[in-house]
Amino acid sequence: MMKTAVIVNPAAGRGEGLRLWSGLLSRFPEEARELVTWYTQGPGHGEMLGGEARRQGFERVIVAGGDGTLFEVLNGLWWEPSGRLPTVAMVALGTGCDYVRNFRSNRDPAEELLCAVRKPAVSVAVGMAALRGHDGTPLQRVFLNIMGAGCDGNVARRLKHIKRPEMRKVSYLVGLLRELLDLKTYRLDGEIDGHTLRAESIMIVSCLGRYFGGGMMIAPNASPLTDHFQVLWSNGGGRLEVIGLLPRVYRGGHLGHPIVRSSQARHLRVEATPTALVEAEGELVGQTPLEVEIYPEALRFVTI
Repeated sequence: MMKTAVIVNPAAGRGEGLRLWSGLLSRFPEEARELVTWYTQGPGHGEMLGGEARRQGFERVIVAGGDGTLFEVLNGLWWEPSGRLPTVAMVALGTGCDYVRNFRSNRDPAEELLCAVRKPAVSVAVGMAALRGHDGTPLQRVFLNIMGAGCDGNVARRLKHIKRPEMRKVSYLVGLLRELLDLKTYRLDGEIDGHTLRAESIMIVSCLGRYFGGGMMIAPNASPLTDHFQVLWSNGGGRLEVIGLLPRVYRGGHLGHPIVRSSQARHLRVEATPTALVEAEGELVGQTPLEVEIYPEALRFVTI
């Protein structure tokens, strides 16, 4: 068995991450003896533990939590200069877990744990983003699923103030509806693979995965196994028209609608007026301007 670390978010799964993880380990005592388990203690700690795992030479790192935990651990692993980048796996304990939806429909954590420990990995793409932090300083982040600016960033800001984990999933939908009712628009200026981008838009998203927001199929044609993003943005449309699109987004039926734009791309650069908030994997990370490029097959990931 590879030298394996597990980074567990005890607050995942509506605050029951610790209980869920302990229950899994009790079912597989042989595997449990081979694992080094660390627990996050709050926001940002997953990134610190990810860097520590790489420094200590772990060959495989299992993330037990949700998309936000995966995002933190990935950045800790990626930006740590020492050692080799380990294989990453995930046991989905969070309420959203949109990234692993790209690879499976079975959500049995016991099966996920066995796959995370034993199954060979595949190569997946990593998105590299340059943006501004909340204080305006330059910032770089990597992501596996989706990074966006505008409406989704505003929703992430709303969710940041929700303290009860069990409320976050329903709060996402409520927050999204509130943002759509407000219908704040941005003038987008930039480039997609060298082609001019100009739009009056509520949001723009760069997608390696198909899902966000706890199961909304925002990017039906995206895949972590390809060498390009699916970039989507809106252009125009009134409040009722935009809200009416929401049920179609859940099932991936919004492509082809007159106000929806979509493009395959390897590079995106965008500025927003006024400045737009940027989110990744549901976490508020900064603000525009935003530049994103893809690194195909940059990470070994264990699919379920």
